Amino acid sequence: MQVTNGMEIMFWGTRGSMAAPYPDRMRYGGNTSCVSAKWRGGLVVFDGGTGICELGNRLLNPLPGEELCPGKELHIFITHLHLDHIMGLPFFTLLFQQNWKIHFYGESRAGAGFRNELLQISQAPYWPISFEQAAADIIWHEISPGDCIPLPEGAKMQVTAADHPNGSSLFRLEADSSSVVYGLDGSLTDRIRGSYEPFVSGCDLLIFDGMYTDPEYSKVKDFGHSTWQQGVTVKQTCHVGVLCISHHDWARTDAQLDEIQTEMEQIEPNAVFAREGMKICLGKEGTGIV
Repeated sequence: MQVTNGMEIMFWGTRGSMAAPYPDRMRYGGNTSCVSAKWRGGLVVFDGGTGICELGNRLLNPLPGEELCPGKELHIFITHLHLDHIMGLPFFTLLFQQNWKIHFYGESRAGAGFRNELLQISQAPYWPISFEQAAADIIWHEISPGDCIPLPEGAKMQVTAADHPNGSSLFRLEADSSSVVYGLDGSLTDRIRGSYEPFVSGCDLLIFDGMYTDPEYSKVKDFGHSTWQQGVTVKQTCHVGVLCISHHDWARTDAQLDEIQTEMEQIEPNAVFAREGMKICLGKEGTGIV
């Protein structure tokens, strides 16, 4: 399906906490969080988990007829610096390609500045090649909750805070008359509900952190994640178009996720579990899932 007026969302990594490179977990995917959103004027990438490695490969070697990036410029928004959301960045091949411009956006939470905090993973003793050796033109942007960041062709990115250990950001992208909220790594607690619900209200697509189930939640409520049942409630309360559950527990098998998704679909038909390689197209013609 081609997007003529709207956005094309692609899932490159769907797992949470760590990668899951196991044969019984390949249908939903084994890579950690990375999602891209393309519109006629640009490309945004949410998070740099291990999924960003394949995105980089595809940007350099697109499939026949595929155009993932309208130009050699992309915008990477990092929710937070926990390892599962950044561990793919040292292997992101575009960093080492000339004539590419890469914008990084993130919030400083340790007082050293977002750039310096992220650079720590690409220097000794953690890694031998620094981002500062990159051939690409890298531009660093500090962001904060409440920001509204202008993007190409009239698009904009809004930022709010999530409830997560060490902090995290939630993002709402509006482009080509479509809207998507990237809402991973956050507990839907009373502390943020007053800001969270208006933030997601009326979006065409909500990518929701449904790592756990309601019966499991009492044991993991301090981990900074939510349940798919909470996602369904948000979708129905906030008039969301399509709900997409992601950040799957790395230990869940495909068969287990199948069972949970079937249960969810009986309650809310306009909801789906994210699968690596899945494409969601938003536009005037409605929403299509491939």
